[in-house]
Amino acid sequence: MPARLIPTAFLAALVCGSSLAYAQETGLPAALRIEQTEKFSALGKIRSDILRAIPKARDDLATLESRKTTLENDESNLFWEKENLELSDYSIDKENAAQSKETIEAELQRIDAQLEEAQSQAPPNEVLIEQLSDKRFGAQNELSDINRRLLELDVRDRRDKEKLSRIERRLIGIDADKGEVQDAIDLQNAEIARLLQQQFEVEDKINRKLIPQTQEQDFKTLIAVVFAALVAVVILGFFYIARLDETVRRAIFSGESGIQFITLFSLVIAIILFGITGILEDKELAALLGGISGYILGRGTT
Repeated sequence: MPARLIPTAFLAALVCGSSLAYAQETGLPAALRIEQTEKFSALGKIRSDILRAIPKARDDLATLESRKTTLENDESNLFWEKENLELSDYSIDKENAAQSKETIEAELQRIDAQLEEAQSQAPPNEVLIEQLSDKRFGAQNELSDINRRLLELDVRDRRDKEKLSRIERRLIGIDADKGEVQDAIDLQNAEIARLLQQQFEVEDKINRKLIPQTQEQDFKTLIAVVFAALVAVVILGFFYIARLDETVRRAIFSGESGIQFITLFSLVIAIILFGITGILEDKELAALLGGISGYILGRGTT
């Protein structure tokens, strides 16, 4: 192979290899890449909305649980009060008061009979009449106290029964409220679970979309390193060949072949790297590489 065709062979092989590498890297159309970026942005917005919704849902759940705790405390207090009311049985007190009333009434009848007998005597026994009158007055006062006691017991019994009825109605209402709150808690727990599941699914989709981007960045880094090493190897090899062969060295450095080789080789590498990093699109890159390849190959055949 003539010395002047060595650069041409190197560049032709480089153009073919770099074109294949870039074709692999830019496998997706630009429109599809834009669509994926938009989908990624939409997923990010959905994730932000979910992250804002989860704390609010948990706050609502805490409010419902606090409401449930309040209802349970009220229910416990009402049960305790109901138990005390049920233990407050006035029947024994009323029975004892009724027996005392019957005894006093019988005593009053006996005193009235003795008083009538004493008044019917001639002459009347004033001392006995006075004693019986005092005794009758005391019995009447005691009977009045018992009647008042019975009335108080009736009032308390009726009041406690009314209060017990109100407590029972309140307990029924609390039980219904607890059921509604528990249903709301179950729904809120289901909503939180749904949000967490949705967060997991969205983050999984984001991660799956990030994997190709990470692979793409790794690929770009690898290609950049490979081409940098290739530039260094080719340029050093160029000077090494020129150093070994006096004829080649004179042929290259006496004219413009050497400078053209290095310049075109560096230009091709720069264009390929611009394509890898996305600065140049696929059509622009193909046009530039095709033009340079044609120029090089055209000079090599003349």
